[in-house]
Amino acid sequence: MTDFCLKFTDRAEATAALPILTVQGEDGTASWRQDMASVVEVDPIFVETGNILTDAEGVEYPEREMLEGFHLNVRAWREDVIAAIAALPMENRPVPETPAVVWSGGDEV
Repeated sequence: MTDFCLKFTDRAEATAALPILTVQGEDGTASWRQDMASVVEVDPIFVETGNILTDAEGVEYPEREMLEGFHLNVRAWREDVIAAIAALPMENRPVPETPAVVWSGGDEV
């Protein structure tokens, strides 16, 4: 198995870039195939900015901002799927320093 963190502009770009993992429903909506890989939409993702804010009761909390883009985690086990994802441009396959979501029981994505 190979794990990937993927990033696209939006869901439409993601489904267009990954036809091997999509199937069209009768209504024309694309769905993720789960028989070749596990695909999870990980949106939205929020990260801490480094600033500390204070609420009305005086409780401090970290400020967070939403990351731009549409994010997927994919755990692929078929070689053709792994090859298709590996062929995507690096801008679609970032390697996060601290992933927001990781697969249970496996290596970090």
